[in-house]
Amino acid sequence: MVVTGLLLAGISAVAQVRVEPTGAVTGRVVCGDTNDPARAAKVHLETVRAASGEKKSTKGEVTAGSVEGVTLQTDLDGEFAFPKVPPGDYFVDVEMAGYLSTRAMFTAKEMEDPSPEMQRLVGRALNRVRVEAAHMERVQVRMERGSAVSGTVRFDDGSPAIGGGGEAAEERRWGQMGGDEAGGWKHVLG
Repeated sequence: MVVTGLLLAGISAVAQVRVEPTGAVTGRVVCGDTNDPARAAKVHLETVRAASGEKKSTKGEVTAGSVEGVTLQTDLDGEFAFPKVPPGDYFVDVEMAGYLSTRAMFTAKEMEDPSPEMQRLVGRALNRVRVEAAHMERVQVRMERGSAVSGTVRFDDGSPAIGGGGEAAEERRWGQMGGDEAGGWKHVLG
């Protein structure tokens, strides 16, 4: 009788566990310059946040044990798969040495609490996917080459241009250029 009671209590406890419906995100990452698979690229999903002033929705917010904070690596064919993704909207971010990370173009504040204008910019720049329960979404990501340039800015007489620097075209989106006290400068794209 005691065994039966313990067995029924165990079944009752199992029956109370609620399983949230999930979807899946699969995809392929290719190198923009060669169209070859991006092997061993790091892929993660980031929850799309509502714009400032909009009502924040709990739909699609990830909870502990979900994909937030999970990074996968592409296989030899550039393929990846997130099998259990809570329903919602996500940005697909990919990083690989020598290539630009589109996510790196935006600050944490711009991603966490975007203005409506910033939300449009982010939406155009990043790969976005909508996950629905019991559905598999497929995305293709094309990575573009990146670069870094460094050197010393000097005046005509050879002395360093202290604090000098140049201005990069579309510095906000494509990189930063700045000088130091010794006249050194660095321009990072991406």
